Formats: sequence, C-alpha cells, structure tokens
Amino acid sequence: MMHARWLLILLCLFGLPAAASNTGGDIPPALQPWQDWVLHDVQGWHCPHPPERAEPVSCQWPGVLELELDARGGRFSQRWQVYESGPVPLPGGEGLWPQQVRVDGKPVPVVPASGHPAVHLPAGTHRIEGRFQWHALPGRLPLSPAIGLLRLRIDGHEVPAYRRDANGLLWLGPTRSRAARPEADRVFLQVFRRIDDRIPVRIETRIHLRVSGQPREARLPLVLPEGFTPYRLHSSLPARLEADGQLRLQLRPGIWQITLLARSTGPVRTLALPAATAPWPQEELWSLDSGHYREAELGGGERVDPTQTELPPAWQKLPTRRMIPGKTRLELVELRRLSPEDRPDQLELRRSLWPDIHGSGWTVVDQMEGQLQRSWRLQQMPPLLLGRASANGRDRLITRLPEEPAAGIELREGKLALMAVSRIEEDTAALPANGWNTRMDRVSATLNLPPGWRLLATRGTEPVSGAWLQRWTLLDLFLVLITAVACLRLFGPAWGLVALLALGLAWHEPGAPHYAWLHLLAAAGLARVLPAGRLQWLARIWQWLALGILLL
Repeated sequence: MMHARWLLILLCLFGLPAAASNTGGDIPPALQPWQDWVLHDVQGWHCPHPPERAEPVSCQWPGVLELELDARGGRFSQRWQVYESGPVPLPGGEGLWPQQVRVDGKPVPVVPASGHPAVHLPAGTHRIEGRFQWHALPGRLPLSPAIGLLRLRIDGHEVPAYRRDANGLLWLGPTRSRAARPEADRVFLQVFRRIDDRIPVRIETRIHLRVSGQPREARLPLVLPEGFTPYRLHSSLPARLEADGQLRLQLRPGIWQITLLARSTGPVRTLALPAATAPWPQEELWSLDSGHYREAELGGGERVDPTQTELPPAWQKLPTRRMIPGKTRLELVELRRLSPEDRPDQLELRRSLWPDIHGSGWTVVDQMEGQLQRSWRLQQMPPLLLGRASANGRDRLITRLPEEPAAGIELREGKLALMAVSRIEEDTAALPANGWNTRMDRVSATLNLPPGWRLLATRGTEPVSGAWLQRWTLLDLFLVLITAVACLRLFGPAWGLVALLALGLAWHEPGAPHYAWLHLLAAAGLARVLPAGRLQWLARIWQWLALGILLL
C-alpha cells in the first residue's frame, strides 16, 4: 500500500510541468517540496504568466539604459529584472565592444549572443555597468531591440530627441541636431482581429502603433472579449502582459506591430468589447475565418469591404465587420455543420520525373505537403508502382488491400509531409497529372531529361517552360519563313526547303544565329543584282562579313 501511494505521488509530480504556471498555489502542500526537483529542466516556469496562461510572457525586463558618451569613449549602466538565468544583451557590437563590464560591482565576462554582446545573469534584479573606448565618437551605436528606454548624454549635454531605427541602431552623428525640437508624445493605434472559428475559438489581434515623442513606458488596457484568455504575445517592442491584464510597453518613436493570440475558455456565441479608453481606438475591424468544422457568419456590426482597408493582405479575403467597443455586439451564426466528406484534403504535390535513357520507363519522386481531413490511406494508381514512402520523417510500410489493385500507405496524422518514390514500367508519353487516390489543390512537376532528349510539347497542362513548341513566337516564325523564302528565290526550291528544315530545328539551340542569316542573304541578293563597281564590291564585303560571323 505504501509503494502504491509513493507511485501515485510521483505520477502527480511529473504532471506538474504542464499544470504549473507562475506560482505553485495550485500544487498540494504535500507536493510543493518536490516542485523545484520536478521543474528543474523546464524552461520558463519561473517567469511571469498572465492568468490562465501556460506559457511565460517574458523572462527578462529591462530598465532605463543610461548612456554618457564623448569623443574618447563613454560609460553605460542599466538595471535588469531577470526571472530565469540566461544571457542579457549589452549596448555595443562589432568594433564597439563594451569594456570593464561589472554586474552588481563584480567584473563579468562578455560573450556574444544573438549578434550582440551579452552577460549571463542569474535570476534576480541586477545593475550592469560598463565602458566604451574609441578615438572618435562613432556615427551609430548598436543596441539590442530588447532594450527599450534610454537616456543619452553626449559631451555632457542631454540629448532628449535622438534617432533610433527599427533594428535598434542608435544614431550619434549630426542627425541629432535636426531633432533639436522634440515632438509631442503621441501614440496612434489601429486594431485588427481575426476570429479563427475552431475548437476552441481563437482570436488573433494585430495592434499597429505609430509612436512619436520621447521614449517612454506605457500601459494599454488589453481589451479582449469576455471568456478569452491570451496565450501568446509577439512584439517588436519590449512588451509583457501584467497580472491585471494590462499590456506594458516600452515605447519609442517609430511604427511597430504587436500580435496577441487568445483562445476561448468555453462556447462562443456572442462577441463584445467594453468601451474603449484612449489611446485605444474607438473602432476596430474584425474578420471571420470559418469553414474548419462548420460554415458560420458574423451577425451584427457594419459590413466593410476588406480590400479598401489596411487589414493584413491575408485577411482581405475574409468577411469583415466594423466593431465599436462598448456598442457593437457580434454574433457567431452557424449556417451549416460540416461532415468529414465536406472537408476535403488540403494537399499540394510537387513531382519530379526522370525518364530512362532508353525510354523504357520513368522514375517518379513525389513530395506532398498539406493537411489530411478525410483520407487516412493514400494509394498510387496505375501505371505508378509505389516503391518507397516516408511521411513526417519516418519510413512507412507499403501495403496492398485485397480489393484494391494499387499499393499505398496508412496515415493517422493530420499534418502531412510525404516523400514517395515510384516507377512507371512502360514506354509511355501519357503521364498521370495526379496519380493518387485523393484530390490535390495544386500540382507542379519538373521533368529532368537525359542527355540528347528534348521536350517537344505538353497537353493538358499550363504553358511549360522549355517545351520546344511553346518556345516559338510570332517573330521567330516570321524570321524563319522570311529566311527560307529568300533562300528559295536566290538558290532554288531545294535550298529553300533545306533552309526551312535547318533553321526550324536549330533556331532555339543555345547560341544559334538568327539575324546573321538575313544579313548574309541580303548581301548575296544585292551582290547579284548590282552592276559591277564600287557598290557591288561593298555588297561582297558585307556578304563575307556575314559569312564570317556565321562561321564564328
């Protein structure tokens, strides 16, 4: 009985990494002493988590970077709050490496990390100090995008308005004098949301920010519909979600984007937002992406033409409504629930073909990617003979069902990345466009010809690059016919026919002459009709020059 109890405790402990969030409040008191041992190799569990979220938002939070620079060097200092040990970026870069770096008064080594100098810090609050040495003030100083706020002093004078680009580079040259008059602190927001009608319902929020004025810290009320909890945050600015649901940002001038993903905690029928407060916009654009397991539409709100808005291009094909926080209430109206037969596979096929050098058969390599919705067995139809198949990085057993003439493989994963090698053991020029027992959204093929072979033409496909017939243009036909007719009139029908056949076969060969034939025939014709004299002599020279070009 005692052994069974200890086994139960250990099983509960190994479930902690998935269940534990930012605190151990949900862990029974008897298991809390084991928490550090179970989560020893689990990254990020020390870091802040918003309520009901499984992933940490940020394991580091920077303070204000203090920079004092002059023509001989400079010094910097910054405070960092670190929740889990790891590398912390420093100002500087290649050729501008920080020197004499100290953390809490103790010297530490500087190592490169993600293209920036960095120091490795344990969890806790730390103050970093260091120096720069140079012979002249550089034009720019690399800074990690993770560093948001800074105070800059050059030659003892504070620079309130400085220039910093999207990559984090701090410009120290003469451009700072142009910004002597600081702009007013303003922030303009645009909010776009995409409702992903799955189980559970997900909402992707894109926040576009236009920031002017001084670098500063700001808090935005994170407006989400009731019943949704955030689970992922991507930001081009230092950002994190606070426990009270606010979005904490370190703003600096520029145009930035924040992407927040949230999921529903239960069934969703209506969507509404509380009234917005500045700087949150007074209206938003919402798009619906449905059709995964049902057909649905948005009810309520004003219809908007998405192509006339600044929605992300991938969202402009979705039905869109204007949402006014505090006023508009959107409804998810189910039109029809889809059965498995209504959800076709979403697959793309890329095929490579190698004919045998003697024309007795073909080797076919298929690469298939996409999502399986209804097909859990893929078979190749005759004349294809499946020889090898690997799906999602694992070789698969090829089987043949008693009632089916074709071989295939069994699949149970929805997401598919398939590579298959097949043979066609017959001399045929008619090749199947698909060859599998499921439809494809897109099929492309590459034909690899052996030496001495040429593709004449294709039927039943889009125009093919490299096919002999498809390469002919009206100008090509005109030039060949003109040249053949000129040979016929100058040298007789036999030579005209020879010119037509020779030029037709060689016209698209690499380096084949085109206009030189016209020069040769024009010079030969003039030399025949011109009387003896200077003009005929010039025509003969022209004729020999054209012939020399052809021979070269």
